[in-house]
Amino acid sequence: MSTLQNKLDIVKKFFDKWTYTQIHWYGVEGFDNSSLNEWIHVSYEPATKLFSTLTNTMSENGIITIDILARKENRTFELYDNLVTIMNDNPIGGSIIKSIDIEGKDLVSTENGDYRVLSIAIYLKIL
Repeated sequence: MSTLQNKLDIVKKFFDKWTYTQIHWYGVEGFDNSSLNEWIHVSYEPATKLFSTLTNTMSENGIITIDILARKENRTFELYDNLVTIMNDNPIGGSIIKSIDIEGKDLVSTENGDYRVLSIAIYLKIL
């Protein structure tokens, strides 16, 4: 499965399944968050990594990074739970979810107020 097809499948999955907030896609300009209390920022980075041990060969072919932004920390956790459910629902292109990791938390101050940020990394594994 090509990296472009993976990206297209990721976009389709979010358009079809993510109904909780607005989505800001990496590289798409003109996103206006001035009236939003919450949203997610989604990026896909293709990667090819092969790991071999005596008993197993694993391959990784991409990372989806998602920042969940909301006014309240508990809301970021609620949106994270929804994200996990959606991502575990179906494979993406020729990949499955290897792991979904919380990479960190942050606080971002903007002209529109403060947002709690939960940073997520979703590692894809070739089927």
